[in-house]
Amino acid sequence: MLAALLFGQVDAPQAPPPSEDAEETSPVRDELDPRPFPLGEVLPSFPGGEKALAAYMVKEVTYPKKAKKAGIEGKVIVGFVVDKDGAVTDAKVTRGVDPLLDAEALRAVQAMPKWIPGTVNGKPVKVFFNLPVRFKLKD
Repeated sequence: MLAALLFGQVDAPQAPPPSEDAEETSPVRDELDPRPFPLGEVLPSFPGGEKALAAYMVKEVTYPKKAKKAGIEGKVIVGFVVDKDGAVTDAKVTRGVDPLLDAEALRAVQAMPKWIPGTVNGKPVKVFFNLPVRFKLKD
């Protein structure tokens, strides 16, 4: 049985709508605020774009032998922050399939090179990202 990794589209989370009683807040945060933005004006990007990201994942991810033998497939979602300097930080599995697939998807994301950071008002900011990693066995 041949294994193939199919790369899914990058999903960016949507910010929740403000509550009626919430104070109006500026989309620009104080530089001391460590929380990542759910979205940036300009989203972070992998060097070379989406095609380069897909190629990186195909090259970097190895289908775990035990998972392949057991016929385990599925889509692992890895959430991470692209820091102000483009570094991938705080990576964690936000939706798993199996511990073997989850660990491999997380390892590949943690090994990523620096991204081009997202910006708000022209300044680099931390931005949260979700990346689906599909594991599919070919017939």
